[in-house]
Amino acid sequence: MSLRIACLSVILTVLAASTWAQTNVESYGVTYRTVDGKELQMDIQRPQPVGVAKPVVVFLCGNGWGYERTINRESFWYALDLANEHGYVAATVDYTSSSPNSNGRPVGTFPSQVYDVKSAIRFLRAHAREYDIDPARIGVVGFSSGANLALLLALAVPADGLEGQDDYPQYSSSVQAVVNLSGVTDLVHWNREPFVSAYLGGSLQAKPEQYRRASPITYVKPGTAPVLTIHGEKDMIVPPDQARILDERMKEVGASHTLIIRRDLGHNDNLDQDVWNFLDGILK
Repeated sequence: MSLRIACLSVILTVLAASTWAQTNVESYGVTYRTVDGKELQMDIQRPQPVGVAKPVVVFLCGNGWGYERTINRESFWYALDLANEHGYVAATVDYTSSSPNSNGRPVGTFPSQVYDVKSAIRFLRAHAREYDIDPARIGVVGFSSGANLALLLALAVPADGLEGQDDYPQYSSSVQAVVNLSGVTDLVHWNREPFVSAYLGGSLQAKPEQYRRASPITYVKPGTAPVLTIHGEKDMIVPPDQARILDERMKEVGASHTLIIRRDLGHNDNLDQDVWNFLDGILK
C-alpha cells in the first residue's frame, strides 16, 4: 500500500509540475512608444519554456483607426491564449486614435497609426531576447482597420516613407507573414464616414494623395511577405470586393496571396484553423 501511495504522490507531483510549466508568462501594459507625452502600450504573452526563442504573432484590433471609443487592444486578448497554444509569443497593440476620446491615446491622422505599428515591430525586435522572440519570424494578424495597418506592414518598404521615427531605427519593421481579416485595401474606393475622413484628415476630394498613400494596394510589389486574406461575403461594413481587389493586384505582380471568401460570414475576426495553418507554414 505504501508503495502505491508513493507512486501516486510522484505522479501527482509530475502532473502539477507539468501544469505549472505550461503557465503562460504575461507582460501587460508594456510601453513601446511615447507620442506627445502619451504612452502607447502593448500586451505580450509567451508560452513556456522561458528562454527559448519562438515566432511571434502581433494582433492589431479593428476600431476605425482609433475613431471608436470602446475598442482597443483588449478586444484581441482572446487571441493571446490561442497563439500561445500554437507555440507563438503573442502581442496585441494599441495605436494612435484618429479622434479625441476617452482611451488616453495620442490623437493624429495618417500616417501616425502606421508609424505606431511599425514602431511596435521594431520594439519587439529590439527586445527579442527579453520576450523569447525570434526576430526573423514575425507574423501579424489584423482585423478591419487593423488589417489595413497589417497589410501596410507587409507591403510598405522604407523607401515608401512610412517608417516614422522612434528609439529603434537600427531595427527593421518588416514582417514575414500577414493575415488580413476583413481589411480595407483601397481607400479610394471605400469611403465610409466618419471613420475615413477622420483618419485621413479630410475628404477624398480634399486629400486624394492621402487616400492613395493609405491604401495597401498602392504598395503591392513582387517579393513581399505572404498574405492570407479571409473575408465574409456578407460583410456589410467592408465589402468583399476590397479583398478581391487586393487578390487581383497581388497576382498581377506574382506576390504570394491566398484569398478565402466565407459565404456565410459577415464582418468578423474569427481565428479559424486556416489562420494557424498559414502562419505555421511560414513561421515554423
